[in-house]
Amino acid sequence: MSVEAARRLFERARSDPDFLFRIALIEDPEERTAVLAAEGFDCTTQEIADVCMQPFAAQPPRRPSSAEPQPPGET
Repeated sequence: MSVEAARRLFERARSDPDFLFRIALIEDPEERTAVLAAEGFDCTTQEIADVCMQPFAAQPPRRPSSAEPQPPGET
């Protein structure tokens, strides 16, 4: 299992909407993992989550500007 497989999974999902749709329809996490492994993407749910969060991890949190919607109760 590898982070590299998770990266390849995201690349495939971006370039192949039919693949993404087919995988998204699988509700059972174990079944989804088995189907992904059969497709050559031998990665854990955690590795997928880690790759998904990488673009956000490199950026420090920022306060929204006044032009952006604010959560209720914040000003």
